[in-house]
Amino acid sequence: MPLPAIAPMRDQSERTRVSRCLLHFRASDVEAAAVGGQLAVFSRGIVSTIADAALNSFTLGYTHPAFETVPWFSSVQTMFLRMGSSDRFHFAAPFRPQPFGFYHEFRQSGAMASAGVTLWSIANDAATGARFRVYSNGTAYVVEHDNGSTVRDRALGIAPSAGDFVIQWGYLYADGSVQIWQAVNGAAPVKSTTIAASSLASAWGATARVRLSALGTTAGASSFHRVFKLVPGLPSLAQLQRML
Repeated sequence: MPLPAIAPMRDQSERTRVSRCLLHFRASDVEAAAVGGQLAVFSRGIVSTIADAALNSFTLGYTHPAFETVPWFSSVQTMFLRMGSSDRFHFAAPFRPQPFGFYHEFRQSGAMASAGVTLWSIANDAATGARFRVYSNGTAYVVEHDNGSTVRDRALGIAPSAGDFVIQWGYLYADGSVQIWQAVNGAAPVKSTTIAASSLASAWGATARVRLSALGTTAGASSFHRVFKLVPGLPSLAQLQRML
C-alpha cells in the first residue's frame, strides 16, 4: 500500500514545534501555515482592504491572507484570519478517515449563511467521495459526515448572530456517526443529538483538502477564524483546547 503524500512544510531549515494534531491552525502565528509546519494554499478573486493594529486601512493583493486584529470576547484584541466568500484557504489532508475531534474558535461575520454554505470541510475540489464538513442549514450550523454513500448529519438548535464569539467542537466517531457542541459569547454550550451509525471509508475523496470557509471549489461562509484543530481520537474539550 503506497504511503500518503507528505504535506509541504515551511522552510526546512527552520525549527518548528511538533504538533500531535492532524492539523492545527492559529491565526496568531500570522502565516499561512499550521503549527506543525504544513503550508496552506491561499487565493482570492479580488483585492481586500483591512485595518492594521493602528486602525489604518491598507489593501491586500490576491495572494495575501487577511490577518486582522479583532476583539475576542469584546475586550482582548487578538489575531484572526478574515475569510470572505471569494477567499480560498486550504491544507492538504493526507490522513485517512478516522475517529477525530475538531475544535474551532471563530467570530461570526454576519447573519447565518444561506442553506448549504460551508464553514469548513474535508473534501476534494468536486466535493465527491467521502467528506466531512460543518455548514449552515439557513438557521443553525450542522456537522455532516458522508462516507461516499451514506450521509450522517446533526444540527445545532441555535445559531450565533453577527459579531458573536463562537467556540465549536465535535467528533467523528469510529462508527461513522457525528456530534457537535457550540458555545456562544461564553454561555453554556449546547449540543446536537446523536445519530445512527454508518461506517468510515478507507480514504477521503481523491486529493482531499481541509478548507476553511469552503466546500470544494464552492464559495463558503464569510467568517473570522481564530483557531482550528483536528485531533486524532476522541479527546475531551480540555484536551482539544490544550493540545498543540
